[in-house]
Amino acid sequence: LGFGLRLSLLARPGLHPDEALYAGWAARIVDGSDPALLGVYVDKPPLQLYLLAAAFRLGGAGAGMTPDFPALEVLGRLPGLLASTASLGLLYALGRQTYGRPTALLALALAAVSPLAVRLAPTLFPDPLLSLWILLAAWAAGQRRAWLTGIACGLAYATKQQSLLFIPLALAILLAAALPTQHQPPLGNQRAVPSPHSAFRILHSAFRLPHSPVPPHLRRFLYGFLLIVVLTLWWDSLRWQWMPSYWERSLATYGGLTLISPAAWPERAADWGELLTYAAGNHLLSLALAAGLPLVAWAALRTLRARGPGQRAARFDLLLVGFVASYLALHLALSFAPWDRYLLPLTPLLALLSARAASLAMDWLRSRPPAIPRRLAARLGGALLCAGLLHAAWQGAFGALPVGDARGFDGVAALASYLRASQPAGAVLYHHSLGWHYSFYLYGAPLELRWWETPAALAAMAADGRQRPQLIALPAGQDERGVRQELRRAGFELLPSWRARHPDGSPSLSLYTIRPVRVEVASNAY
Repeated sequence: LGFGLRLSLLARPGLHPDEALYAGWAARIVDGSDPALLGVYVDKPPLQLYLLAAAFRLGGAGAGMTPDFPALEVLGRLPGLLASTASLGLLYALGRQTYGRPTALLALALAAVSPLAVRLAPTLFPDPLLSLWILLAAWAAGQRRAWLTGIACGLAYATKQQSLLFIPLALAILLAAALPTQHQPPLGNQRAVPSPHSAFRILHSAFRLPHSPVPPHLRRFLYGFLLIVVLTLWWDSLRWQWMPSYWERSLATYGGLTLISPAAWPERAADWGELLTYAAGNHLLSLALAAGLPLVAWAALRTLRARGPGQRAARFDLLLVGFVASYLALHLALSFAPWDRYLLPLTPLLALLSARAASLAMDWLRSRPPAIPRRLAARLGGALLCAGLLHAAWQGAFGALPVGDARGFDGVAALASYLRASQPAGAVLYHHSLGWHYSFYLYGAPLELRWWETPAALAAMAADGRQRPQLIALPAGQDERGVRQELRRAGFELLPSWRARHPDGSPSLSLYTIRPVRVEVASNAY
């Protein structure tokens, strides 16, 4: 079901501006013109970009070839689709090793139909891949496979900067899994960790300090993590001589992180709460989650205080609840933009906690006296849950949710195709908000792209380039009066050339030719 819902959105048209930017970078890699991306300001780690390039290569893109851009859109979405589907399997494995099969199945169902996860899966964003590595790290940590945990955290680091918020969770799970218990066998696989191959043993012997205070499992974690980190830093260091690191560039483009005034917290809480509703699927499941988190924390504290069975599961409960609460508080108090994809890696963890809360509620119901109509309550709860899941699935596949929304840029691909076919080499195309789309859809086209900041700057550039064909595309929602006035003062006018529309028929964007104003000379007859 989860794969089918995600697959249904694979061929939807259009790209978000960030997706188009990543696709433009991947095009530079796949055609060999800039394989290390040394000619552009990159603000993301390399892993997702090279996976996109590999997907484009499957579509026949390469040096000297005119790519099929609609086909590249679909191929570029395949890594996210496959990563999101694999994440469902890892979520089930994580839930089963921690809580058992029934809870794992319910968590899998909740994650499979989550509209946020469904709609962001077939995209070019790095977040589906980041979610995969986070779940792999959590599962491997629960199995006490420190080397694999480090590798997964390193891959997350090479995918997106947000991974730094999740690596402490994997480490905490790894440490908690190593703690002994009296009443319950250790969590996960009890077999000895397989010995790594000879290269790892040589490195381990060479760098091991006598009487090292670092536990062996933490050393193995660091070896795996640093292996990927060093490769990522090497790739980034290739541009340090003349360009900023992707870390520095991301801080510049994002504007940095600052503390938010408490007076703005209610508004931000409403924004993040709306996104959490998209993650759950509807208000019913959102309310169940809000009520379930305190229940999970309370039950875990009681189990740990009683020192009874289930201590490992209780520790995992507290880790997840504490992490989710800290993650949301951090995004509320700091100037993180309330973007849907920031909650995508949190969605499977929320599904797992929701399933755990439902399992605890069912256990409590079973422990009540027979006077309580347990079967009726179970059937009623099951019916409500099924209704909520079906509604969430419909919202994910067919609902008009503003998640990963690229509808505001309908027609850019058709515009680029029109420009390639109709404009001569050397024509100038001015852009203000469509530059990232042009970097992909017009990649390799013999057009000169010029960015304008203000209408006055646009008019000045148009005056300098009056000897060449000049064009500009303006989105339908953009106020054109300032552009027209400044161009008129400089002696130019906008001549409509082409128009794109949304699927509902409303205007999407308009292409204009910038040409000198024609002066009509009147003659008087005497």
